Amino acid sequence: PPLLPVAIRCLLDEAILTSHTSSGRILLGIVLRCINSLMILFVHPYHVVFIGQSSYHTADASSLYQTCFMSDIFHVPPGSLLYPPTEIEPIEDEGARDASCYRTNSSAVSAESDSKAFYTDPAWTMISRMKMIPCISNVVSCLLKGFGEIEIPTMDLRPVFGILAMLAVRSPGAAVAIASHKEILPVLLSFCISPSNHNFDYRNIVNNCVDHKSSREQYTGTGTGTDTGIERSEFCKTATPALQLLCIIARQSRDVAQLELFETIIPDLQAILCMSEESGPQKWSLILLRTLLQYGLSLQHTQSIISLATPHITVMSDDPHKLSAEYLTLFARICDCARAYSAQRKENVEIRATPDPEVLDNLAMSGIWLSSSVKTCVNSLVSIRDSSLSAPNYPMTRFQKMRLSAAQLRLLSAFTGASSPTSFFADDGLNDKTKSNFIPVVSTESCFNVFESILKSNLWKNAINIALRHSFNAGWIVSDDTPSLEEESIVC
Repeated sequence: PPLLPVAIRCLLDEAILTSHTSSGRILLGIVLRCINSLMILFVHPYHVVFIGQSSYHTADASSLYQTCFMSDIFHVPPGSLLYPPTEIEPIEDEGARDASCYRTNSSAVSAESDSKAFYTDPAWTMISRMKMIPCISNVVSCLLKGFGEIEIPTMDLRPVFGILAMLAVRSPGAAVAIASHKEILPVLLSFCISPSNHNFDYRNIVNNCVDHKSSREQYTGTGTGTDTGIERSEFCKTATPALQLLCIIARQSRDVAQLELFETIIPDLQAILCMSEESGPQKWSLILLRTLLQYGLSLQHTQSIISLATPHITVMSDDPHKLSAEYLTLFARICDCARAYSAQRKENVEIRATPDPEVLDNLAMSGIWLSSSVKTCVNSLVSIRDSSLSAPNYPMTRFQKMRLSAAQLRLLSAFTGASSPTSFFADDGLNDKTKSNFIPVVSTESCFNVFESILKSNLWKNAINIALRHSFNAGWIVSDDTPSLEEESIVC
């Protein structure tokens, strides 16, 4: 329909005005879902974001890259190469500060051209012409009005996160605007990440849950705490979309990731890692921490992150509900940070921001803190030759085994590549114990044993089969043994 985008945008303004009524709130939820669906249909496939999806097989390209390829640098061509040039007239000064659109007769003149522009470049039209970012701030205030007195339907929040995510992916400037807006993310996160309508005391329990098992059990509901499984489920429904949006925004640029918003959220991420039941919030918390470390941020929290994460990978598991791969890739990123700082100092490269002594000490000690996890990876990879990739009642076995093995190899490669940071930390007043022994837990013989076991395993045969045989099939040739995109990402 030629005027559908403008019509829905007009309905959004009307829904905001009537949001104090029950029918207005229903209309608001419907309109938000319609806008989110329209954007999914018409944005470029690289910019599609499915918020709140729990399955790897329903992930968009961006999430697939982060969860299966296990990297946080998603290479997308600039928007000028994905969309045709769109000429959009500047917004009139009259009402420039108003978040509503098309509420006067003068706006009807541009309605048809704006609809055409939406079908050509939806996100950019939403940003530049339909004032979607200030409008979302009004939507948030409407959805969370009376917070603490009424139950907020999570299905009203997911489209909001989806719209914001696709706006942020389209333009790094939009990502900065969204993250800097005082009435959008801070308000949403205060409800979704630390909701007061759940009986969780996140911030005060982080320091205890590492050393005291009773506190961990009370926090996760496995002990005698007051929270229930229903409350944890509701928390997952609200926290997962919020964390997924933060991952997308932080990935856009370092300028966005170093905003105060991401530093203030660290205690909540640490608290989520205390949960014994691994779930969506944990997965996206780990990916967000991995993204921040990619920019060299939040390194002062390295010790606490490793302490919280290590119990989850004491026993490697390829259970699809476990997050061993995410924890291992987070550890690998810490090793990458230590290697990057060491290489910069060795080559006399000017470091963008001089780390404080706490960061230097954490990077130096990370080799010792991660040694047990690395040994576990080596033993697991050596024994992979005797493992089976097939199980009759476990269809995800091959996928999960390849994913876990890829993460183990990533950690082993990063740990050995980090080398000893002695030259980097030699002049920082650290004692000999601190600045030595970063990689002796992985001997050359152990590395050869790992390579030999992998090359003789069924895992390697399957990987070669996927990478070399199926990759040359035309897209329309599909057979029963054609691998999924998830498996291709892991093999790569």
